[in-house]
Amino acid sequence: MRETMKKEPVKVSVIIKSLMAAYVLTGILLLLVALMVFKMNMKQQSVEIAILAVYIVASFAGGFLAGRLGKNKKFLWGMGIGAAYMIILLLVSLCMNGKIEKDMVQCLIRFVLCTGAGMLGGMIS
Repeated sequence: MRETMKKEPVKVSVIIKSLMAAYVLTGILLLLVALMVFKMNMKQQSVEIAILAVYIVASFAGGFLAGRLGKNKKFLWGMGIGAAYMIILLLVSLCMNGKIEKDMVQCLIRFVLCTGAGMLGGMIS
């Protein structure tokens, strides 16, 4: 006899909670970066690195939370949250600026870093 494998339904609440946590953390960390820019008069390259670090930390945190809430296949939950986080950022950028990014290589690097950070967060959870 052939056993049928039950597929678990995608838990939308896990996705929403994880993405919301990641974006709240992004807002808080970006406020701290803005304060640092104001107080320390940071250079453009330093600001870009700080923003990328914020994206990575937020993706990691979202992936960690998704792994905790998702219970099984934690790295996939984390990877999905990291990818969704970056895709939503790109879509918001598209809506606000009318374009995604002038340098697609940097955009792809950010996507890979956020996806990887989310996956790492899921694996650690």
